Amino acid sequence: MRLAENRLDLMVDPIQCRSFDDGTVTACRAIDRRGDLLWVVWHPDHPHGYPSRREHAASAVAEATQAWKRRRAIRHDWTHVKALARDLRWGRTAFDVTREDAAEAPLADAGIDAFLAHLGLGGARRVPGWFLAWLMPFEPRIGYVLHTAERRTATAGEPDPTPV
Repeated sequence: MRLAENRLDLMVDPIQCRSFDDGTVTACRAIDRRGDLLWVVWHPDHPHGYPSRREHAASAVAEATQAWKRRRAIRHDWTHVKALARDLRWGRTAFDVTREDAAEAPLADAGIDAFLAHLGLGGARRVPGWFLAWLMPFEPRIGYVLHTAERRTATAGEPDPTPV
């Protein structure tokens, strides 16, 4: 079965599926266009599957569950995330977003890689925060990465220079 979501084009094997949490969560084996094996985890409370590069289904479910829990916590502060994006867009604050910020955000690595490749930024290690803030209205999940980057820069205690 072909599945195209999260900017990923996957072939999902409906026979290689595992159920967890009394059948509430399902993980199915998939392969992407590069030939990488993934698990796609579905939960009825989430509209999209979570693609995980973990080797085992149980690990993929644990990763997805943790990411969904962290997203829920960040969504409680979503008004701040939208204000942060607005401030980045209009130059009232500035910082770069690193690949490590994206990896630390509660998003799937496979989805992040596909998103960056879609933008032609597959090899980028740093991207100006203002650039991602302008993309956030089209891809709201960028807010999770901006939130993570803001926390990193606040923890560092010094401004993160953004190239102009």
